[in-house]
Amino acid sequence: MHYSVRTTTLLRLCLCFIAAFIGILNSSSPLSASPCCTDFNSRGLSEFSACPHAPNIHIRNSNKGRQAPDDRFLELIDRPNASAACGPSCTKDWTAAGPGCIDFCFDVRVIEDACDPTLPACQENDGWVPITPSFQISSGPLRAQFTASKEISDDLGPNGGWHTFCAPVAELDSEGNLPSNEDGQWEMIEGTSDQWTELLTNVDEVILPVDFIPVAGERLGYDNLCFRNTDCPKSCEGICCTGACCVGEQCLQTTQGYCEKNGGSFRGVGSECTLRYCLTAQHCFPTTEGGCEKAGGQLLASRLECSVRQHNPQGPHTGTQ
Repeated sequence: MHYSVRTTTLLRLCLCFIAAFIGILNSSSPLSASPCCTDFNSRGLSEFSACPHAPNIHIRNSNKGRQAPDDRFLELIDRPNASAACGPSCTKDWTAAGPGCIDFCFDVRVIEDACDPTLPACQENDGWVPITPSFQISSGPLRAQFTASKEISDDLGPNGGWHTFCAPVAELDSEGNLPSNEDGQWEMIEGTSDQWTELLTNVDEVILPVDFIPVAGERLGYDNLCFRNTDCPKSCEGICCTGACCVGEQCLQTTQGYCEKNGGSFRGVGSECTLRYCLTAQHCFPTTEGGCEKAGGQLLASRLECSVRQHNPQGPHTGTQ
């Protein structure tokens, strides 16, 4: 069968369009938001209200400083004594909020820091107060706090405007520490680290603070409380460790329950995810100590040493180190 040049060109254009469309459908940004997301653009409070343990607060939906009238956020205004806003989590089991590795992200802005001339911090900073963002999650008597790793300010200070922070949603690491990343660190406020998974899989509410200094009047904006897919910390290529979960080509330290909920392949409980390499006369490959012994090779500590020894062999490749 023969086609004209014009027909062939049209067929190629159609195929290119279809391929591009499929690529768009299959593509995924590492920071794409999940359906579980609260942006306050409906002009309501999304069920946020004064916390029973910190009720001295005024809450309103606002678009102050926004360019579009439908681009709105939650504004919290501090009153004397303890103040915070509590709202329901859009999903109770945070470990099942998305496939692979996920973060819980939020935007925050200090609208007014209520800087008082009598405060040492206000005096030291020429009229502005540094504020370290945070939020809490709770489940019954259990409560944990994520504290940001950097300070922000109102527009009078050097770090004004809106800022985005993302808290990692993950199990304890191999040493029993709560998760952390470049944006900040989790810590248990009520309960112990052993109860972290119990809290993470049954989150009742999210708690947003506004009371950061010992005077009333702070005003903070919160927006886009969303789960987002993020890059997992390690690659599964050649993995031979324990306590690791492979989801696709990504690897993370986790428990078996968390791994199975995210469709992963669990590799056992125990040590950190570290690779050893086995050098034989023909190959250098990641493996366990026992696997290297069976192959009659030398067990090396790193990929770099593996590469160097391959290119600069020193003696027979037998035995283990």
